[in-house]
Amino acid sequence: MKHTSRFTSAVGRAARAGFTLMELMVVIGIAALLLTISATAFFGATREENLTRSRDQLRDILLSARQRACIEGVPYVVICYNTVREIEVGGTTEKIDQGRFAMFRSVGRVWPVGDRLAAPFGFQRDQLATLAKKERLINLDDPEKKATGGSSQFMRVKNIAKDPNRLSNDSDSDNSGNAIDLLDYEYEPIDGTTETLKMRAPVTSTDYGFYVAELESSSGESKPFQLGVRETETFSLPSGYKFNSERIAFVFLPDGRAEKQVSVSASTSVGGNTETPTFSISVSTEGEVDIK
Repeated sequence: MKHTSRFTSAVGRAARAGFTLMELMVVIGIAALLLTISATAFFGATREENLTRSRDQLRDILLSARQRACIEGVPYVVICYNTVREIEVGGTTEKIDQGRFAMFRSVGRVWPVGDRLAAPFGFQRDQLATLAKKERLINLDDPEKKATGGSSQFMRVKNIAKDPNRLSNDSDSDNSGNAIDLLDYEYEPIDGTTETLKMRAPVTSTDYGFYVAELESSSGESKPFQLGVRETETFSLPSGYKFNSERIAFVFLPDGRAEKQVSVSASTSVGGNTETPTFSISVSTEGEVDIK
């Protein structure tokens, strides 16, 4: 009987040495909570790091635009805008806003003719090499204006005229008939009088220019404007972040000043969480860049 009692006692002690189902559930719950807290902290830190990187990129581009405007003697502009991108979530496609930005520089004044841009020959010879198919262009006289028609935030080049000898027809079959037959615009010359600028097909020495590029859609302008060409790649804010304005421009003039005081901020566009990191950047009329 004593032997049996000792055996039963040993079995009882062995049984008590394990975990009950309740104890296991508590441990698993605590582990899951700690894992959730750690993951949230990790992804939050990563998101903040990515946003800080985007902020620093935007600051550097703004400073570069100001410096290059002074060195080259032409206006530079940094465009911040929002676009919509698609992401896959749980097997479904979701659309989210995302902020983007890029730097543009002035390459001279052009004259719009529907979906074509015309320019004096001097512009054609010196600046035509800066244009490329699918390139993004802006109207520097109104840089916050979007393209007319289509889905692009910018004017985009469809075809380019490549005519260094000022011929009326380009050798490239995609750009044949590139001459502007007749184009009259009122403009203000240096002497202060108002005259009419005539642009005709280059047949005589009195002709002034012809088409340099064809757009995917109309420029939406009926008067000459200063053309801006993208100078940098397009940078993006972290996924789910957008600017507080659909499209805003920082314009730097050749004297290093800004055309006007402008500020922009970035915040999350998902879930309305006010605790996520944000930033704001402003440029004074003196051209000074400030981060908050």
